[in-house]
Amino acid sequence: MEENTNKTIHQRLSTIQKTLKSPKDRANSHGGFKYRSAEDILAEIKNLLEVESDEYILVDISAKHIEGRFYVIAEASFVKGNTKITATACAREGELDKSMNVSQLTGSTSSYAKKYALCNLFAIDDEKDPDELQNSKGHNSKDKPPIKKESHYDYCLKQVRNGKKLTETEKNKCDERELENLKTVHESLRAKTTSPTVDNNVKKTSSRSSNGTDLDPNDYNN
Repeated sequence: MEENTNKTIHQRLSTIQKTLKSPKDRANSHGGFKYRSAEDILAEIKNLLEVESDEYILVDISAKHIEGRFYVIAEASFVKGNTKITATACAREGELDKSMNVSQLTGSTSSYAKKYALCNLFAIDDEKDPDELQNSKGHNSKDKPPIKKESHYDYCLKQVRNGKKLTETEKNKCDERELENLKTVHESLRAKTTSPTVDNNVKKTSSRSSNGTDLDPNDYNN
């Protein structure tokens, strides 16, 4: 205890930051993820404070009304003697839904701000932890939407539109409905690209795609 007493507030805060372990032991069954709460963080911090020392934790909550919305501001402080180090975090109240009343909404927002003020003060990395707040629907996700993978049918359709002949393997991977659709597209393109030619007074029909590839009317029959 005497060794910790002689340390400066910055040295003690550094020690706590390096020692503090706050695992995500809570589970959100609705969102399917694990998280830690402000209470969990405080419980772990208290275990690292000397019982008879002059250091302690303070968390102050205030609110501001800005452009018709309430913002909760949390200020977390590590105090040692007459000196303190402070970190803040802010959270905006979300839309009220049927799952909670006004008091619960404010309490949830306060817990959110309190949690991240403590995370800021004690350098707790939340990684990609989604928040446990039920009002997180109002937040814009930074994650990019997944890229849609091209299906086999889309690939075949692109080949047909480009006047390419499908291989037997490619046709076998399509079901009957897809083959019928491909054949319809093929016949439509063939009708547009068919032009009459005259050779020695005999009418012949030449079927070529716009890019010069021969179109076989039986290409899409099993």
